[in-house]
Amino acid sequence: MFSKLLQLQLAPNPVEIIEWMFDHGVNNTIKSYGFTESEVTSIATSGTLNISRWTSNLNKVLQTYPGHTQYFLNLKHAAYSYTKKILFVNRGVDITRPLSAQNDCFWWGFQNFSKINEPYNTFSRIVRGYESDHSNNIEISNKNIVCTLFKQPLSNKSILCGIFGENGEIFDIFQNK
Repeated sequence: MFSKLLQLQLAPNPVEIIEWMFDHGVNNTIKSYGFTESEVTSIATSGTLNISRWTSNLNKVLQTYPGHTQYFLNLKHAAYSYTKKILFVNRGVDITRPLSAQNDCFWWGFQNFSKINEPYNTFSRIVRGYESDHSNNIEISNKNIVCTLFKQPLSNKSILCGIFGENGEIFDIFQNK
């Protein structure tokens, strides 16, 4: 989300984008860089030129933190194992399209992601880190193609982790305490 925030001047509906991002936790990231929610909301309503100036300023602030720019430049939309049996995504994938045509599906999700029940290309397991549904009724088993490593609410500080075999089998799922 933060990477998309750096491109807010390109959004056709910046106010709606900001509201959605705040609902999904980007406000804490904004605060950590010294900006307030009200400032960002105000900027979002002020037109493309002002938004562009603000995103330039946000980029400059980002550069003052060693390693932060490099981190955001190296974020991957998706990753896969060398066997191409496990696909790792942030939020979703559209199995009707090739990997090269996913665009924002990796970041923003795909409506029917949880219902995927057949392999996607060579991938027998698709692992994601975020589920927008506010339930924790996610069954994790070797029978499912999809594995979600996330527990609501967003304020949950624990980390759900998985150990996977090279062919997509789940060896262990565990949570820090």
